[in-house]
Amino acid sequence: MALAVGSSSESATPDWSKWADLQTVQVISTDEGGRARTTTVWIVVVDGQAYLRTGRTIWGGNVEREGKTEVEG
Repeated sequence: MALAVGSSSESATPDWSKWADLQTVQVISTDEGGRARTTTVWIVVVDGQAYLRTGRTIWGGNVEREGKTEVEG
């Protein structure tokens, strides 16, 4: 499974329910140099909404800077 997630003008939040049985996903972000970076993170899905812990991570900063990312399960 793969999902592109962005904060652009998307009108609906994705339904993450089909991801609920997964424990981890791969987040593919773009670093400051334009290179794709893959990071495995834990995922929790509650009521169709996904939660990923970013903390002060490099990939979290990449997602915040770029405003979009791809997630693979």
